[in-house]
Amino acid sequence: MQKFTARLNSIKTDFYEIPSCKNINYMKIALITPFLPYAQAPHAGGLYTYQLLKYLSSYHSVTLIVRVNVDEKMHVQAVSTLCTKVYATYASCHGKYSWVRLLKTILSYFSFFRMRDRILRKYPYDLIQFEYSESAFFLPQLKSSKMILNLHDVVTQRILREQKFARNILYKFIHSLQFMLYRPLEGFAIKKMDGSLVRLTMDENFVNTHFNSGMVRVIPLMVDEITDSSKVDPQPATLLFTGAFNRRYNELAAIFLIEKIFSVLQVDIPHLKLILAGNSPGKKLEKLMFQYRNIELTGFVEDLNQYYLKATMFVSPIFTGGGMIYKNIEAMSFGIPVITTPFANESIAGVNENDLLLANDASDFVSAIKTLLSDGTTRRKIGKNGQQFVKTHFSSEIVLKEYASAIELFGAKNSENADE
Repeated sequence: MQKFTARLNSIKTDFYEIPSCKNINYMKIALITPFLPYAQAPHAGGLYTYQLLKYLSSYHSVTLIVRVNVDEKMHVQAVSTLCTKVYATYASCHGKYSWVRLLKTILSYFSFFRMRDRILRKYPYDLIQFEYSESAFFLPQLKSSKMILNLHDVVTQRILREQKFARNILYKFIHSLQFMLYRPLEGFAIKKMDGSLVRLTMDENFVNTHFNSGMVRVIPLMVDEITDSSKVDPQPATLLFTGAFNRRYNELAAIFLIEKIFSVLQVDIPHLKLILAGNSPGKKLEKLMFQYRNIELTGFVEDLNQYYLKATMFVSPIFTGGGMIYKNIEAMSFGIPVITTPFANESIAGVNENDLLLANDASDFVSAIKTLLSDGTTRRKIGKNGQQFVKTHFSSEIVLKEYASAIELFGAKNSENADE
């Protein structure tokens, strides 16, 4: 693995003004993540960490310790303008799932861990923030530094949920093995910390119940910008769903959407169009695209805004997974109505028939879509209310105030640590 170190003295590219936190104590912070955070990251976790990095770099000295997929190497330079220093290991783990790919992934993580340990032992920091539980696996004992773990997803909780709803004995057995492997690793990471950040109240309750953890704070996902509704120009009868389709729950949702919802609707609405926007669609989705009319499978899209701006509605049949379902609040921020499941709404807590529409099964989705297509007044009301809901609860200004308060609480204050 290659190792990259960059030091830049350029002016910060973004500055966040947090009204309630003007007297912020300057800190030297190490931000550690197994996924590169950048503006075009293809997953919600990368975008979220990028927003935190932009905020941190406005007030503090930030060293980024990161594992980078070689496909994303071109983004490191832009990210490094936000940092005092960047340390990176590069991993080549793309392509089809295979034992070779799994081995490469495992080796890339151990290279990442070695780099992490070497840097944290060598340099003092006021605060060390780990993104994702796996970034703190096998962490050695460190002196003096305060440490927090930002749990994008409480994986142990997700595995238990998947085990509960597994359809056959084999899958239940596989999830049991995953649980036995992951619980001690995630528990070790959490117990090492002075505190943890989670997305949901149910995550907070799970961590407090199952792990002997420090303080836990709920910091939800955020939407960086609420789109002006006047810019939205929906095309007639256009359904949208987005996601990284190499993630099983996104692929299952897309297949369900095509086979159980879209196929039924097309009988009565032959001009209906479905857009599936996101990277790494598998053979199953590619095959289904040719079986039905009017399905667009985009592949990787650098900017999803173009699809949100022209969608009539966002249809999100997510029945499993973990963490917050970011795609739903992102769609709501554009002022387009969202139809999703009660499971996906657990993390958002929108009001059914006011902020969004909830559907329990395929027939509910079909009915909700027909209602929004035929009733423009309801469609606009749901879209408008959903957008205001996101602005009230998930705007970057509101979430970053909570985050600023959390790191001030966890972090070392008035640092006297020597320079690197």
